[in-house]
Amino acid sequence: MAEEQPIKFVAKRLAPLEKQPAPVWLIKDILPSGFLSLLQGLPGSFKTFEAVSFNLCLANGREWCGRRVKRCRTLYIAADDPDGPKLRAQAGPSITALLWKQSTQ
Repeated sequence: MAEEQPIKFVAKRLAPLEKQPAPVWLIKDILPSGFLSLLQGLPGSFKTFEAVSFNLCLANGREWCGRRVKRCRTLYIAADDPDGPKLRAQAGPSITALLWKQSTQ
């Protein structure tokens, strides 16, 4: 068996990163385009509702909690609960309206 090589990390200067163009936002100041994003929280903290809400707003180009949204294609993978998305998607518009109302109070 071949000897495993250690993984090498290369340090980069920050200067080139500062020259990067501003991000294109799918949801203004929340969800950038072209990046892998993670939605994380405690059990029962409405992560799935949030994900469904994001997807519904992105797919329809509707504001999310008062923030501009760039309409785009979405993919929602229900890896944790294959039977849950239908009910959650039906509740999505109500949850989005509730989140928006709470964010403007």
